[in-house]
Amino acid sequence: MPKPVSQPSLFDSIVVGAIQLPVHLIDPHPLNPRPQSDRYGCRVDDEKVEELISLIQSKGYDESEPIAVRKIGDRYQLLRGHHRWIAVKEIGNSSIPAVIREMDDKEAAIALLTMQGKEVDSWSRAIHAYDCCKAYGGDGLMTVSEYAEMVGKQQPAITKAIQASEIVKCIPVGIHSLSVRAATDIAALPESDWRWFAELCIGQEWGEKERSAAIKAVKAIDIPEFLTHWLSPKYWKNEAAINTVGGQNRIPTDVANWVKAATECFEKLPSDRPIWKFKDDRPYQEPINLQERFLAALPSIKNPSATKAQALQASLLKEVKELDRLYAEWENKQKSQQQQQQLEEERLLAQRAIEAEYSPIGFNGNVTDWEFEPESFDAIITDPPYLLSNDGHTVRSGKQVSVNKNFEDKVGVAIDPSVWVPIAAKALKPGGCLVVTCTEALLYRADLHGVCEESGLELRQTLIWDKPNAPPLLSADRCAQNFEFIYVALKPGAKPYFGYEDVMREGKQAKAVISHIPQCGGKERLGWHDTQKPLELGELLTLMYVPPGGRVADLFAGTATFTVAAKRLGRKSAWVEQDPEFFAKADSRIEAESFPVLEIPAIRASLRQTNAPSLPDIAEPAPPDGAERQTSTQARKRRKKVTA
Repeated sequence: MPKPVSQPSLFDSIVVGAIQLPVHLIDPHPLNPRPQSDRYGCRVDDEKVEELISLIQSKGYDESEPIAVRKIGDRYQLLRGHHRWIAVKEIGNSSIPAVIREMDDKEAAIALLTMQGKEVDSWSRAIHAYDCCKAYGGDGLMTVSEYAEMVGKQQPAITKAIQASEIVKCIPVGIHSLSVRAATDIAALPESDWRWFAELCIGQEWGEKERSAAIKAVKAIDIPEFLTHWLSPKYWKNEAAINTVGGQNRIPTDVANWVKAATECFEKLPSDRPIWKFKDDRPYQEPINLQERFLAALPSIKNPSATKAQALQASLLKEVKELDRLYAEWENKQKSQQQQQQLEEERLLAQRAIEAEYSPIGFNGNVTDWEFEPESFDAIITDPPYLLSNDGHTVRSGKQVSVNKNFEDKVGVAIDPSVWVPIAAKALKPGGCLVVTCTEALLYRADLHGVCEESGLELRQTLIWDKPNAPPLLSADRCAQNFEFIYVALKPGAKPYFGYEDVMREGKQAKAVISHIPQCGGKERLGWHDTQKPLELGELLTLMYVPPGGRVADLFAGTATFTVAAKRLGRKSAWVEQDPEFFAKADSRIEAESFPVLEIPAIRASLRQTNAPSLPDIAEPAPPDGAERQTSTQARKRRKKVTA
C-alpha cells in the first residue's frame, strides 16, 4: 500500500490523501494543453523538464507539490504535473507523490486547462479547445457550448479559437508565427487560400489593419472555374492583397470587369455551330464549338482586359463568317453550272446514307454471344468454318501447303452448324434467306441442310461456284475439287426477295452454276486469312438476296468480304468475327471502303423533295441535327448491340 505524504489535499474532491504512486502506472493525458515533445513522447516543454531534473537532483523532490491523477482501471491518468512526472522518470525514481481525483472524461479534459492557469499560452488553449470539441475520439469529447460553459468563456470565442486551430493544422507554418487572432481572421477565407495567405501575412509582417484589408480584397476576387486557366485565382488574390495593403484597391474591380466581359463573350458564342470547309475543291460540313475555341485562346491574352476579350470574340466570329462567305461564293458558282443538280443530289444522297446508318456494325466475339433483335435481317450471307482441317495437304500458289486453316476449323473445335444455324434463323425476317458458302463436308457430314430444317428453314436453292482457278488435287484417287456449294435456305412466312434484273448476265438469266468468278488472288488477295472470298462473289450474292436498302449480316466475317460488298452496294450490314486480330484488320478494310451514290429509288425520291440545309446566322446557331443520331464511325463501333 503506497504511503500517504503529510501534505493535505489541495482539492475538494480528493477521495484519498496524497500517496506515493509507482511511476510506471501513470499515463500522460492526450489532451494536455502543451506542444508535443518528440524527445519525451508526450505534451511537455523540454526546457522545463530539464530545469526540474536539475532542481530535483540538487534539492530533492518537493513533496508539498503532488501531481494530480485520476484512476482508470488499474492505471492512473495525469491531470496535473506532466513535467514533474517526466523529470522523476528521467532521474530514475520509482514513485512520485500524487493525489487522486474522481473525474469523468469531460471534467478531466477541462481540469488539464484550469489547473495550469496562466502557464498555458493562447495557442495551447485554442488547440485544447479544438482537441476537446473535434479531435478527441474522432467525434469530439464535448460540444462547443459545453466546453465554453466549463471553461467560463463565451461560445463565439471558443468557436474562433477552434477555427484558428484548424488553420494551423492545415498549413506548414510555426504555431507561434501567427497569432490566434490572425488565424481566426484567415479562417474567413476559403480553405484553399489559408496556406498561401498565412505565409503572405507572416512574410509581410502585417498587423491586424493590413490583414483585414487584404482579406477583404481577397474575398472580392471571384473567378469562375471555366476562366481559371486564364485568370489564376491564387495569383490575382495575391496581387489584390498586396496592392490593397499598399494603398491601391483597383485589382478586385479590374478582375470583376475581366470576368464579366469574358463571361458575356463566352455566353454569346454558340457551342455547336456547323461550318463549311473545302477539300479538293469540294465542300464538307463539320461542327465547331466557338465557346471552346474562345476559352482555349484566352491564355494568349497576357495582359488581361475586357477590350481584348471582346476583340478575341470578334475575331472568332469574323473567321466563321469568312468561311460562310467562301461557301456561299462556291454555292453560287455551282448553281450557275449545268451539273449543279447532279452535284446536289450526290451530296444529299451521301448525307442521307450516313443518316440512315448504312455504316456496317461489327461485333468482336463468338457468334453465340452476339446480341441482336430477332427477325431484323433480310439475309445472312456467311462463310462459316468448313470443318476440313485434318492435318492433310493441298496446293496453294503452286506449292504444297497444309490444309489446316489459320483459324478454328477442326471438327470438335470449330463451331458446328447445330450451334450457329438456330441463331441465324432467329435473326432472319420471314422471307429472308440464309446463304452459306460450303463444301460437302459441311453440307453432308455436318448436316447443314438437316440443321436448317430443324431450325425452321426451308431449302431455297443450292448454287455451284465453279472456280476456274481451283488448285489441283495432290492425289490421283478422285476428281479435283474445283467448286464449292452455295447453300440457300429460306425462312418461310413472306415472299422472298431475288434481285433478278441485278444479276442477269448479258440480258440472260443468271445460272445456278457461277463459273465466271475465280478464287481470290492477285492484288485482291490480302494474305492474312486463308479462306478469303472474292469481292465479286460477295457483290453477286448481295444483289441476289438483299433488297436495296435492306439489311444483311455475316456471322463469320474473316476478311469481311461480304460486309464490304454490302457497303459498296448500299445495304445496311452487321458482321461478327471472333479472332481479335482478324477483327481489327477487317474493320480497317471496311473503313477504307467508300459508300456509293446510292441507287435506291425510295431514297432518291425522298431526297428530291428535301431542300439543302441552309446555314444559320452566327447569333442563333442551329441545334445538332438529331441529338441521338450517330455518325458512321460511331455506328461502326457499336460492337455489342445490333438493332433493326
